Amino acid sequence: MRAKVLALFAASALVLVPLAVPAPAEGEVTAGATYSASTRVESTPDQTLKYAITLTRSGTFSRLVLPLPAYAGKSGLSIHASNIRGAKLESVRGGFVLRAKTPYAISAGRRLWVMINGIRTPPASTAAVTITALSTANAVLARGTTPALTFTRVRPCPSGWPRDYVTAENRLAGTTAWRLASTAYDSKVAAGFVSQTSAACGDVVTLRVTSSDYQVGVSIYRMGYYGGTGARLVWASQTAIRGFPQPPVEMVKLDSQGRQVNMPTGRRWSQSFSVRIDGAFRPGVYLAKIIGVTSKKGSYVPLIVRDDTAGHDRLVLDSVATWQAYNSYGGASAYTTTVRSTRVSYDRPLVQNQGTGDFLSLEYGFVYWAEKQGFDLNYAADTDLHARPYLVDKAGTIVLMPHTEYWSTAMRATVDAAVANGRNLASLGANQGYWRINPVRSILTGADREYEIFRTGDTSRYRDQPDPDPEQSLFGTMFGCQHMDGTAKPNDTWLWQGVGRGAISHLAQGEVDYVHTDFPTPAGLQVLTTIPLDTCNIAGEPRADIVAVDNETGGRVFNASTHSWVCMLYGHCPWATWAATTTAQVQIGQATMNAFSWLDAGTALSALGRAGARAPLAVFRSQRIGELRPLSGMPTLEPPLDQD
Repeated sequence: MRAKVLALFAASALVLVPLAVPAPAEGEVTAGATYSASTRVESTPDQTLKYAITLTRSGTFSRLVLPLPAYAGKSGLSIHASNIRGAKLESVRGGFVLRAKTPYAISAGRRLWVMINGIRTPPASTAAVTITALSTANAVLARGTTPALTFTRVRPCPSGWPRDYVTAENRLAGTTAWRLASTAYDSKVAAGFVSQTSAACGDVVTLRVTSSDYQVGVSIYRMGYYGGTGARLVWASQTAIRGFPQPPVEMVKLDSQGRQVNMPTGRRWSQSFSVRIDGAFRPGVYLAKIIGVTSKKGSYVPLIVRDDTAGHDRLVLDSVATWQAYNSYGGASAYTTTVRSTRVSYDRPLVQNQGTGDFLSLEYGFVYWAEKQGFDLNYAADTDLHARPYLVDKAGTIVLMPHTEYWSTAMRATVDAAVANGRNLASLGANQGYWRINPVRSILTGADREYEIFRTGDTSRYRDQPDPDPEQSLFGTMFGCQHMDGTAKPNDTWLWQGVGRGAISHLAQGEVDYVHTDFPTPAGLQVLTTIPLDTCNIAGEPRADIVAVDNETGGRVFNASTHSWVCMLYGHCPWATWAATTTAQVQIGQATMNAFSWLDAGTALSALGRAGARAPLAVFRSQRIGELRPLSGMPTLEPPLDQD
């Protein structure tokens, strides 16, 4: 039997430093290399180093001798995982020795593996690695050499991404390989989560994956336009990554104060692999596609990459806090009835829309459309309003995705202050900033990766006593109806300039906002369009109001007031009973361009009021039509749960 050998390195050059390994005994059959083809592994410093070898003879196993790439560094070494009993890692000159705590008998054909954390790798080159398994008598139980492994150089981080980087992205080749067919989605085969929801260049992001497949493949795609393909491949594991089942998600029943929280969390999960966010990762939303090698099934893990240094016209905020509120992975969410969570953890996979939360169903349409227009964009998580409020100071307009329901008081204060100081706000949805939440630090990562939502006291609705701060004072409207339908009719206001006047069916879907006359409204409010609804399933008025706010002392605000605005931009909405027409796509696309034209440099509402409703925008831009929809093969999407 030939030894099967696999070594996955974090990155870079492999020039071997000899270790003290006994020569084979006379007549002993040694293992040859299993592979002859070259294998390429992307540059990801600080990634776990992984070794595996299949024994060619039986014996009493004692240790593995594992070389380290020349010039590589070792810091904080630890065994991440191994199937060797009582494995103990020893650092020696030129590499490692992994010893069994107590030697034990082992049969030929057994595969041994170990994953080691704490490797700092050198610059790029190509080489091979020899791994040796030894018995207590120093007999070679297996020795094998990997194929030539090519490691790429780390791309340096820029001082800031230029304002035309989206245009440059659109010149790169896209691919439809990012898509995961509905029949290929299976979170039991492979599902995971990242150590941080957003990252900047230079960060090392850890992924924790549970898998029933022995090996998984990982490909990371940047989502965008790319000529209609919808994404670009940025990083891929060219050799398989060890897959293994993680412990069951832990249900935390009580918090430190004895309050019942019912929080599912994967905080006991082990690291599967890490990726350094280097200069290859431009700002954007990324999906890691994790697929079992044997089953060909799996799921996505979303990651957002920020630009923390340069200024950009628009800051796009994905609604990660709301994704988790509705996430029932592990048996509970903030909405499940049998067991309801009052504390929510980001340290677990997402179950909706193939592991993307509401990204594919409600948010991706704006990324696709806006990058097609060549907008200058920065990206972040909505929770970065709490953790990194400085990001809004580097943006002209804050862009909220359609369902940004859960806000800490710091998030609300950041946006209030930004608008007061002249930053614009584009709310492309409804039910925004509805619930207060209290971020809490996670045991797993130490960051604010959990939050409380008791729905009383300091985690009540923003509009509620004893300290009301209705969201309408910021957005001009607030949540009023759900589970309804409504058709919009373009009118003579500036929002619909250059837009065909045909009715837009189903524009009011999911949840909608309207102006509540029993709450204060902001100065400079203009109702641009009112959409009548077929019903309103909660006490309220059956309408949706699309509005703008300009009080001439701060930034401008546009609020679309419906969940379906963004999905119509790329014609792929999650409600199964209807589909957006291409005509509606063009209409909503131009209306969105009008909204950003007004936010950027349009005529003030006060001037529009004096000139009359038909006054044109001072700056009018036509949208780029391009490929209206991502090319064929999009998965079936799930609508938002839309619960109060």
